[in-house]
Amino acid sequence: MKRKGRQGLIMDSVDFSGRLPLTSGQLGIWVHQQVHPETREYDITKYLDIHGAVDSDAFLAALDRAGRECGTFDVRFGEGPEGPWQRLVPPSRAPLRCADFSDAADPERAAREWVAGQWATPMVLAGDRLYDNALVKLGENAYRWYRRFHHILSDGYAAWFFERRVAAHYDALVRGGSPDPSTALGRLAGLVAADLEYRESDQFAADRDYWTKLFEQRPDPVRLSTTDRGTAGVAPAIRESAPFPQSGVDRLTYPGRGARWTWVAVTSALAAFLSRMTGTQDLTIGFQVTTRRGEAPRNTPGMVCNVLPLRVSLPRGITKSELMEQVNTRLGELLSHQRYPYDQLRRDLNLVGDGQHLSTVSLNVMPFSAPITFGEHETTMRHHNYGPIRDLSVFLCDEGGENGWIFDFEANPDLYSRESLRGHRDRFLSFLDAFSKRAEKDTVESIDLLVAGERGGLLGV
Repeated sequence: MKRKGRQGLIMDSVDFSGRLPLTSGQLGIWVHQQVHPETREYDITKYLDIHGAVDSDAFLAALDRAGRECGTFDVRFGEGPEGPWQRLVPPSRAPLRCADFSDAADPERAAREWVAGQWATPMVLAGDRLYDNALVKLGENAYRWYRRFHHILSDGYAAWFFERRVAAHYDALVRGGSPDPSTALGRLAGLVAADLEYRESDQFAADRDYWTKLFEQRPDPVRLSTTDRGTAGVAPAIRESAPFPQSGVDRLTYPGRGARWTWVAVTSALAAFLSRMTGTQDLTIGFQVTTRRGEAPRNTPGMVCNVLPLRVSLPRGITKSELMEQVNTRLGELLSHQRYPYDQLRRDLNLVGDGQHLSTVSLNVMPFSAPITFGEHETTMRHHNYGPIRDLSVFLCDEGGENGWIFDFEANPDLYSRESLRGHRDRFLSFLDAFSKRAEKDTVESIDLLVAGERGGLLGV
């Protein structure tokens, strides 16, 4: 592989016919999987409900074309003297698996049980196939695209635009014409090259300097569970979901400051909630970012996402306005340095043990995106397993329109019971609603913490 020093890679002279190095995101997964081969936390399972009839032949052809276009899912992994590697292999056009539950007494329940059964068989990182697809029939006009893949192949954002490209190919096949060019996918090799270029750049060094200075002195991770440790990844995370009404969304919308200020408000509310629950004044929240900067990362499926620690200070007497201004500043800094690998930061800070992290509670904001359609049929996205949940993760799903938000609270079942997780979910949504109603000059301490009828034992599990 010929390089051009710190200025980048000479793309035309890179030989991608053999083995490729792993991206930074992939490398962290590889290392953890070697230490914990039994873990299931990287086994991503999701499905897309298609509200209409589906042409299975056209669907298989669309899936095949999108897969060949990017090469992301036809990869094998191994390790040699130079370290772990990945190698593209010729795609195999295996027959599409189909499951028909339309005649079942309860098609939805039968389909859920089928998905759970599929997940019960682990995906082996050194195996021949690290992804799976199936078309599930629930009724004459109700189909489900079941997807399962190892997280080392793709992050969640990349999975979405791969699905969008499959839908574009499907539309072209059933209607005639060419797929929407705006959905075109890049090749995996380009994504790897962009990651290598970053790791050799001055920006990488600047990012490392920023993060190591910010956490030279650091707080202990804040957590809502009283259990010391769990065995994350062996059992599926538990989930408790709930809607947040449009009226609350409207109060957290700031037309003069752009969409980002809404996410600043939610993040500020979560920081304030954690501070109030634990009495901690200096805390971190894991914040998920796509890291996709540049042409290749923007349109190429692969694993490059990152979860970085957002550090927030909440001294006594801090107002809602002061907190939001601080979070906005820190979030801007985080986004400016978002490509620096979290696992590399842990090594820089000598946090190399399993339980040594900068944050344990994380927030993943999933802004509204135009829904994927197959032909004229709209779709609804569902997740069976989001991915790694060390402790507690909060997912905000914006479904667009006037439908409000959906919050998914996912937790390690060895650290939280369903009852305790449900309590934290209800308590936070009540707090977020109260936060949205408060004036900017009001202090964080003045915001109601308890839900109606609640009494002590806030930290009990």
